[in-house]
Amino acid sequence: MKTILVPTDFTTCAEYASDFAAQLAERCGAELSFIHVLEIPNGLDNEYYINHAAIEQMSNEAESKLKSLSKKYASLKNIKTYLSASSSTDGIKNSITSIEADLIVMGTHGAHGFKDLVFGSNTEKIVRFAQCPVISIPIQTDLTLTKKALIAFDPEAFHENIIWELRGLQLLMDIDLHFVWIKPPGKKYKKEEIDYFLESHCQKADIGNYKLSVIDHTNIEAGINYAADNEKADLMVLSTHARKGLSRWLIGSVAEGLINNSNRPCLVLQLQDFQTHHLLNLVNEQNSI
Repeated sequence: MKTILVPTDFTTCAEYASDFAAQLAERCGAELSFIHVLEIPNGLDNEYYINHAAIEQMSNEAESKLKSLSKKYASLKNIKTYLSASSSTDGIKNSITSIEADLIVMGTHGAHGFKDLVFGSNTEKIVRFAQCPVISIPIQTDLTLTKKALIAFDPEAFHENIIWELRGLQLLMDIDLHFVWIKPPGKKYKKEEIDYFLESHCQKADIGNYKLSVIDHTNIEAGINYAADNEKADLMVLSTHARKGLSRWLIGSVAEGLINNSNRPCLVLQLQDFQTHHLLNLVNEQNSI
């Protein structure tokens, strides 16, 4: 079953994510699932003192809000809601990864702080442990107006399965792709070789409407933000695999910094399982690699 998962804390930012996820689910016919993880404050779940009344009240309030979400998006064919409780990061991780989603859509507070996301300080870890692509939504976003994606591209740390996820993205959103390589100043390269490298992969995945830019910059995060602003990109896309190239900085401060300081949606492709093409699965496109 194709599944889009929305972690929610019922705030305005989470509502932006819910609305965007609903648009995607309607377009591709996916199941739309909402999950709320009750973060039990330290002490309420202490083995010597469990405040059942407080936990029950929190649970009832959350259940009511989840039912309201189901009613709001009742026009969709398949909606599921999940309620879990945990006082630990591992508990939150287990709750989310237990739902085999093809895409996670989550609200962020953009430039107001990565640590204010849907699960407080724990949410920054969702991008790290997710087994599928994750889109962060900092503002109200209309799918029909999301027309240009900026792809952070590194020819020295590239796996061909990235291109298949981008094929899925293009089919799902009907979006143009602008690849940008943030190159260290002074690094020598041959433009025609980079063009041919990218073209061969795009042709294999039948990707059209794309272009490539190379920007000299000493700071990757600043370079990507510059390119996104300059191109008026509607979406930023970051990808990683294994533990080389992009992944050295993506899993660390750069990805968090980009999401933290950007007021545009950001898609992170976690390609840990190279045999699974989550975004292609959402659009039901068959392919052979």
